[in-house]
Amino acid sequence: AVTFFKKDDVLIEAARFIAQKQPSDAVELLINAAAVAKTAALYAEESALAAKQRAATVFLALGQAYEETRQVENAISAYKDKISMSPNDLDGLRMLGSLHRGILKTQDALRYFEELKAKAKEAGPGRARDLQCLEADVELIVTRRSGGIVGDSAIADIERVIALATDLNSQHRLGIAYLELGRMKSMRKFWNQAAQAIEQAIKTFEAVDDTTAASVARQTLDDKKRLRKEAAVVKAPTTFSIH
Repeated sequence: AVTFFKKDDVLIEAARFIAQKQPSDAVELLINAAAVAKTAALYAEESALAAKQRAATVFLALGQAYEETRQVENAISAYKDKISMSPNDLDGLRMLGSLHRGILKTQDALRYFEELKAKAKEAGPGRARDLQCLEADVELIVTRRSGGIVGDSAIADIERVIALATDLNSQHRLGIAYLELGRMKSMRKFWNQAAQAIEQAIKTFEAVDDTTAASVARQTLDDKKRLRKEAAVVKAPTTFSIH
């Protein structure tokens, strides 16, 4: 058991030993006091860390509950509190990015996902860090497409993510990237390229038995085919019969 005592009592006792020409006794007393103080400090740090981790978990759950009840501002506050309790944890940033994307605040969402990627990069080298960075990249390309950012640079970003996901053999993220590429290509009326990308997404999802994602991709492909037909009808020239 750790014995706690008043700091001043130890110092006074040590001073008394020194005044009485007993420095060795003072040294022994202070060595023991230092060991106890160090143990107490470490115990306090561990307790504080555990308390912060518990608080971070509670704030994450609170934010999700607020989202379910459509209390957006309260959810944002809860996620920020989670980050303050656990600055190196990525979940709070991910949730803030997703929430802002959902309420169509694209620039705010991009800012949180960029911060998420920067935090992920701070981890030591290895596959886990690379996958976290890839996850942030996927969130960024989804956000750009949902926000209507469909320029050449956005498409180049998706193609870069496809290459990264292939290198890391991350099939689910690869499927998402192909799906986003198809969606973005269709927004630019590149219908054939869009269909090819979405079909590749379907194959990728099926390869890892992700039936839900594959179903979403199929529905997306059907929607794009319908839009292509509608666009063709609108562009078709009007003909007149001459009698």
